[in-house]
Formats: sequence, structure tokens, C-alpha cells
Amino acid sequence: MNIGVSGRMALRIALAWIALVLGTPAMAADTGIEVGGTGVATAAPDLARVHLAVRREGPDAVAVKEAVDEVAAKVIALAREFEVPAADLTAAAVSLYPRYAPEGNGTVVDGVIAERTFVVTLRDLDLLSRFVDTALQRGINGVQGIHLDVSTRAALESTALERAIDAARAEAARVAERFGVALGPLIAATSLEQSAPRPFLRMEAMAASAPDSFAPGELEIRRSVTARFAIAPR
Repeated sequence: MNIGVSGRMALRIALAWIALVLGTPAMAADTGIEVGGTGVATAAPDLARVHLAVRREGPDAVAVKEAVDEVAAKVIALAREFEVPAADLTAAAVSLYPRYAPEGNGTVVDGVIAERTFVVTLRDLDLLSRFVDTALQRGINGVQGIHLDVSTRAALESTALERAIDAARAEAARVAERFGVALGPLIAATSLEQSAPRPFLRMEAMAASAPDSFAPGELEIRRSVTARFAIAPR
């Protein structure tokens, strides 16, 4: 027998009502009015995490590493020029691995490749374009991504959660009213964090926009809850 969504909801409410009348808590624990709610909070991004990379290669491992270290020193100095706190700059260790070249039917090691990555958090988006341009001028040869975020993320997540709870409670009240029953106390609830993708800014988009026309838009944070309420006698 195929029971639709409204039919299943009616069946749950009927079972809960029977459990309430018969006084069987074990049955009531698995019944009731079950609903979901989603809350959304939005804000304009006010910071950017810039992922940079430097890559050098050559026949001599020492020379290649020194070249990467030289660029790394310039990136660290650049961060200081832009007044980036030490906590907002992450510099990974240098990675070294062999470079291969074709030879006959196979390959042979003919040098070394060195790479190092950096993550710089800029808390003034007006500086973003100039920072990236200057980093490229000083030897960075890879911008792996620019992720926009908000400094008040924790507060926004709390707001989104409160709105999700309010939405679930309102939905439960509407369901109870339409079925002609009274809404009882909360039986169980689950909070689900919806990790919405953070805005990713492409270098092409930055290059195509004038510095004074850059608009990061808004960041959306979502939280969801599921809740089950008992049915109370009227």
C-alpha cells in the first residue's frame, strides 16, 4: 500500500493520539509531530583568504630551494607592509621532489622541483587586488584561490540556528492546528550544519573589474533542525 507524505503524517499523529490515550510511553516516544526548519543569515564578506604558491625548478636542489626561500621572504615582507598580523599568515614548509624528463622508452631524473604555499588573510577587501598584484610582481607564480568570508561567522551561525528553531516550531504549530490537535512538549531535536560553499573569487573576475567596482556580494550561512513534538490532550 502506497501512503503519501500527508498520509504518513496523519498516521503518525493518529498513533501518537492512541498512545496518549492508552498511556503507552514506549509507543509515544516514536510518534508525534515531526518537522524540519531551516534558518538563513547573510552578511557581506569582510575578509579574504588568499592562497598563494611559488614554484621553482632546476638541476641543483640547493639553488632551487634558495630561489623559493627568496620569494618566501618577499611574501612575508609584503604581508608586513600590508599590516597583516602574524596569526593571519601561514607559510607551509618547502616541498622538494624530482623532476623527470623523457629518455628513450622511459624517463630519467634531470632536476628538482621546489614548491611552497602561503595563506594570507586580508581583513580589508579594498587591499585585495593590490596585494595579489604585488605578490605576483615579487615572484609568486600561482594564486590557488581567494576565499571570501566574514569575521562574524560564529554570530551568524547562531542567528541562523535560532531562525531554524523558530521555523520548526512554527511548522509544528501549523501542522497541529490543521489536524485539530494540540501541540505538546518537544520530544527530540537534531541540529544540522549546512556548510554552504564559501564564495570563491577567480583572478579573471578581479582582473576584469576596476578596483573601485569590485563587489563581493553576500555570504549566506544556513542551519537546519529536525524536531519531534508530542501531541497534547485538548
